Amino acid sequence: MKIKILMILAIVIALISCSEETPIENQENLGPPEIGKTAPDFSGNTLDGNKISLKDYRGKVVFVEFWATWCGPCVAKMPEMIELYNDYKNEDFVFLGVSLDYSEGPLRSYVSENDIEWEQILDISRSISNLYEIPGTPHGILLDKEGKIIYKGYPRNYELRLLIDKSI
Repeated sequence: MKIKILMILAIVIALISCSEETPIENQENLGPPEIGKTAPDFSGNTLDGNKISLKDYRGKVVFVEFWATWCGPCVAKMPEMIELYNDYKNEDFVFLGVSLDYSEGPLRSYVSENDIEWEQILDISRSISNLYEIPGTPHGILLDKEGKIIYKGYPRNYELRLLIDKSI
């Protein structure tokens, strides 16, 4: 009886392993998101309770900032990020924060106390940061108007400004 079960199991495994792969429509997005590739879409709820998706911002230059209130370098960079946001907020530019905080309270307090105006998504599950294979915080991804990645890494203000100016 055990031999029959093992043989059936072996046949099922063989059939599954020999089956055709399901075609993937967007081959461009295989592997980690890289410069030159279209950014994978994600969605989430903002602190105001609005559901937003990255694809909603096509036609605008988008900077996605991965950060957290417990991250010392993130907090140290925040004045630069606020200045960057204020300089470009009236252009075809969107600044979007993806917080890796562990709960909403610290994020909500920090955003309020520091007059941060751009949308924030709380990524407690790390689904967005995992999708983008974020190695640590702070980390930024800049997208052109077509949604292609043109920058990723530690957000350096001067580099971002040059790329934003070129892309708007």
